Amino acid sequence: MSSKPDSTSLSALLRMRSNQRLVEKFGSDSISNIVKALTTTSHIHHNYVFLDARRVITIDEDAIKDGAVVWHVSEEKFMEIFKEEEAKLGDARDSILCHFIITGYVAINTEGVAVTLKRDGSDYSAAIMGKILRANSISIWTDVDGVLSADPRRVPLANVLPEVSYDEAMELAYFGAKVIHPKTMQPALSCDPQIPIYIKNTFNTRSPGTRIFTNATT
Repeated sequence: MSSKPDSTSLSALLRMRSNQRLVEKFGSDSISNIVKALTTTSHIHHNYVFLDARRVITIDEDAIKDGAVVWHVSEEKFMEIFKEEEAKLGDARDSILCHFIITGYVAINTEGVAVTLKRDGSDYSAAIMGKILRANSISIWTDVDGVLSADPRRVPLANVLPEVSYDEAMELAYFGAKVIHPKTMQPALSCDPQIPIYIKNTFNTRSPGTRIFTNATT
């Protein structure tokens, strides 16, 4: 007796995966729309645009296990959207700053199907867009003050490191630090010049956080 699934089973599985992806993106969509609504009512000379990341971030799922960003396609898509939004401002575009509020965690594959960026996908989204925008820096907002010198559960006197190199951050992540995933650093690392990443605390905005860059002193 064959153990291979029939076409009906495959169709059901594909629908289930599609529905799961649809549900998973709702949180990011909702938050992005709420932020856009709040910012639009409080800033006159700024134009805030909601942008579904699936319109920009394109993933080749066949490239590697977790997919690889198709950079030239993603960059071209964003530039088209930017030009459209700039054109809407007309003559006012020189006096109004355009800001994009972009969903995290979701993307689209080369077949046009919605996908997720899996573990730490929202942070990864920020890093991807940072590279596309050639940003001066990338800020990752989390629930700690930055990268700690040791696990505070084991070392009560562990302190926040003001700066660490990419290599040091990679090593910390390898040994279990959960502040930043190695894949989040890859877009910033591959830029020229490289983009510094700041680890900040959502619940303690006054904390300077940790700066991650080429080396700990530059």
